[in-house]
Amino acid sequence: VYIYEYFLQNPTTINIWLNVDKISGNINTNINTNINTNINTNNILFDEIKNIITTSKLSKTYTFTFDKTKKPHTILQFATNKWLVDNGIETRPEYTENGERIYFSYTYWKQDPKIIYISFENYFNGVPRSKLSIPDYKKYVIRHELGHALGMDHQACQNGICPAMHQHTRGIKPN
Repeated sequence: VYIYEYFLQNPTTINIWLNVDKISGNINTNINTNINTNINTNNILFDEIKNIITTSKLSKTYTFTFDKTKKPHTILQFATNKWLVDNGIETRPEYTENGERIYFSYTYWKQDPKIIYISFENYFNGVPRSKLSIPDYKKYVIRHELGHALGMDHQACQNGICPAMHQHTRGIKPN
């Protein structure tokens, strides 16, 4: 489901800048990850995200490139939850039934280039209420936010199957 007709005319080649060499915000020491804070030296993260994108169903429609010498369609950036709040990106707090704050990743899709902010904490720790394993949550959040950058809106679960454009971070709510 596309948000605006404009996106149906998107180019078929999408150049993405994966800014995994820096993180917006200070990394909290209780993050359950062994990724170095200087992740520029760690190509594992770049390769992981590139693989998530190029093995998605979107790659049947789009050709994805990762060339920092060319103008990007989309920039993907990690940010801490605190940074997302402090910089006015996380503006509508939501809470679980137990009062736990729900943090999200965000996509600014109305600008050129599009910017995706991925919650660092959610990416590396997962989101238990999503009922996805950490590796599956990583795939979900990258593909979900990239879908927004390509103009896709949220979708509901159908017959117990929840697409990537369903808001899993809020938890599974099948129809």
